[in-house]
Amino acid sequence: MLLAGLIYVIAWLRASLNMERVRAYLTGKRRVFGYALGALFGSVTPFCSCSGIPLFLGFASAGIPFGVAMSFLIVSPLINESAVVLLRGLLGWKFTVIYIATGAAAGR
Repeated sequence: MLLAGLIYVIAWLRASLNMERVRAYLTGKRRVFGYALGALFGSVTPFCSCSGIPLFLGFASAGIPFGVAMSFLIVSPLINESAVVLLRGLLGWKFTVIYIATGAAAGR
């Protein structure tokens, strides 16, 4: 059920997102800012690499800058929302922030 739901959501996102507008927004920004946006989007998406790759391919086919798409692809499976919640509860905020910062830095 989870896989079917994720496929539906990804297909809906690809159909409803205006890629020209996203491409124009990301191309007009500085490269570091674009990488940070890609890493941010990758960190908040609850996808593993099996569903992140179709999104990456959609980004590549839409003409999103390659570095931004790679930043998304790298960070998406690294930062896990359930791990963030568990780390916060078990090890505290400092370790959780280090986990998130390390995962986000890997994508830049």
